[in-house]
Amino acid sequence: AKLYGAFIYAETLADKKIILITNKFWKKNPLDSMLRDHIIDIDDSNNNFIRTLTHCDKDICLILHTDGGSIDVNDAMVKSILRFKLFHEIDTYVPYYAFSAGTELALTGKTIYMGKCAIMGNVDPQIPVEVPEHINTSYQADIIINEHHKATNLTLLDVCVIGNASKYLQDSMSGINNILVKNNYPDEAINKVINQMCKGKTTHNTPLDVVDLQNLGLNVVEEMPDYISRIMNELYVYIDKFNET
Repeated sequence: AKLYGAFIYAETLADKKIILITNKFWKKNPLDSMLRDHIIDIDDSNNNFIRTLTHCDKDICLILHTDGGSIDVNDAMVKSILRFKLFHEIDTYVPYYAFSAGTELALTGKTIYMGKCAIMGNVDPQIPVEVPEHINTSYQADIIINEHHKATNLTLLDVCVIGNASKYLQDSMSGINNILVKNNYPDEAINKVINQMCKGKTTHNTPLDVVDLQNLGLNVVEEMPDYISRIMNELYVYIDKFNET
């Protein structure tokens, strides 16, 4: 398979393990077995990512290509990455886009490499809320907290929603702070990132490009190695063929 060959070629050039985290596109058919240590579902219910890190004895290039995923799974991935970084380095790569949980994973990298038109987003948690006209809609945690605090005659469900939103929001800010502290960012940069990405100053899907992220003080480089671009090119060919079967 050309995609597998692209991973092996990249690992040979970089002398690093190459892992791609993306949204699951292999729903009807299983992913080829030789790719399972290289391509990880961002909603990794089987903990393949943790297993891969556990058995990895070299630095990692972590490619993010995702519109986001589960808060709980993402937290476990971040925890594992921070533990892994006690022994090896991780750089992150965003060829095109990494939103929500994907952005948080990208922040774990010592250096974040982005394509010239690539974008990331905010990481404020999205809380599922049932309302009459939009069942199972998700809202930004800070909006839920602020709007419910203005209300009177709160129901028990309202109180639970506020409490849940508050916990997720605090966990999000604490998590980002922890990631950036471990990457040796100064307090000024950490505060800028948390204020922009965690506190709902803009919508959850507001795109942030290379310049936006650099202005926050993040170590972002507008550069994408050819071997990473080759993986992405082969990925799209593979997905097209995969979906034909």
